[in-house]
Amino acid sequence: MGTDFCIADDLRKLCIANFKPAEKVYMGLVYVDTVNTCPRCGGVLELVEDDRFIWFGCRRCMRYVKREKREVTKRYVDYVKRKFDWRGMMNELYELYLKS
Repeated sequence: MGTDFCIADDLRKLCIANFKPAEKVYMGLVYVDTVNTCPRCGGVLELVEDDRFIWFGCRRCMRYVKREKREVTKRYVDYVKRKFDWRGMMNELYELYLKS
């Protein structure tokens, strides 16, 4: 996975190079399929963003973990370098998912 990302005023406007270009928006939620697969069913794991949280999980199993956007921003945004540590966030979410 690459780390070629840019920061904007809103996490929703992050430039993320390794996503499939088609994102789905439904009822104000943004859905993005990731390259990760569910260890239980083999389904594609998705990242879902709402106004307050980032959710990561499997639509088939209906199992998700979540992090508050504010917490994610504090941990993974470096405003000085204008970088978002996408890999770090995804690793944390995947590890959380495996433990759930």
